[in-house]
Amino acid sequence: MPKITTTKSHLDAWLLGHAQALIEYSEHDPLLAESLAYHVQARRWQAHTTPAETIASPHTVPTNDIAALTQARWLLATLDEHRHATHTRGALATWASEYQSPEDIIIGIVGIAIMGPTLGILERKKKTKSYLQVVLDATWAKGRTAAALTEQVQRLSQQVIARELRLAGGNAYRMHPDTAAWCLEEPLTKVHLASGLELAALTEAATAEGLSCAIKPGVGVALSPTVKETFVGEFNVSALE
Repeated sequence: MPKITTTKSHLDAWLLGHAQALIEYSEHDPLLAESLAYHVQARRWQAHTTPAETIASPHTVPTNDIAALTQARWLLATLDEHRHATHTRGALATWASEYQSPEDIIIGIVGIAIMGPTLGILERKKKTKSYLQVVLDATWAKGRTAAALTEQVQRLSQQVIARELRLAGGNAYRMHPDTAAWCLEEPLTKVHLASGLELAALTEAATAEGLSCAIKPGVGVALSPTVKETFVGEFNVSALE
């Protein structure tokens, strides 16, 4: 059994944030929580003796049951493959060991919501589209040609996708579901403009919350499809026209 070390790898830190986001969502979805706890307990991962310090960003928490189920399936499969992601495994094991089932949970449903036959329903339901968001410094962008702006947007976008692709071992099908959908289905991108001060505040917040992003100081930032649009909505930005 791998020991839990005091330092986290980039992959472990990345997965831990999404595990905490999934746990937060499960607080409002008893069936998902019951199923997630069941599957984690079945894996017999070593629990943490101290609480994980990573806190889920509200902008990475799944927005509905389809997104949560898809993310849970991805997370468990990734952790099964990467046995040294001990901080994430430990955080989930600690949560699962302390989880208390609601009294009115439906007996017999436990364990199927994540890995069982209900997963086939996901492919038949309409999924929420994921956007990669780019915020550019308005002063930097002023007077630049459309070609120059497009080139910079593409560079920043490629950087954030390349980072997540490396974490997935170069396999796009093993990326976070939102990023995988962006790469393999429909690469939707929204571009915004912000003042230098607002861009600096946005960048600082993204870093503090551990959001997946690519930053070029004085130019702009690209936010992964895993980051909900609500994050950019908290800042004074305008759409690039």
